[in-house]
Amino acid sequence: MDAPLEGITIREASRDLGVRYCGRLFAQLGASVFRMTGGGDSRIGHGGASGLAAWARDRDSAAAAHDLQRLGVPAAPVQRTDTLTGDPHLISSGFWAQMERRYVGEHLVSASPFRIDGARPALRRPAPTLGEHTQEVLAALQ
Repeated sequence: MDAPLEGITIREASRDLGVRYCGRLFAQLGASVFRMTGGGDSRIGHGGASGLAAWARDRDSAAAAHDLQRLGVPAAPVQRTDTLTGDPHLISSGFWAQMERRYVGEHLVSASPFRIDGARPALRRPAPTLGEHTQEVLAALQ
């Protein structure tokens, strides 16, 4: 991996988890990172932002996320919602499910984003259509 931040000095003083990952990232990009234990400001030396921009310039978002993950930095590309159904991770993790819905037919829906005891909770029924339960709700109020 390139070292576009070589010669840059960074003092890291925050206990914030995100800042610690930034420090690790900057160090992997060639900066000298000093973790301060007594508080104070975290400062990035002159050129840090342009060095990071240079590192990112020739990478697409998926490649940048992959490189960051290899360095131990949690990262994922930001994707448009219309591209999510083709995301390899979401497909392989079983995030998508087929469901039948009145007026729509069978279509792709997102499964639960969490797991309980290693399994996603089952999808029992589709979302209601507009006004589907209105009469039942109004009758219960009388």
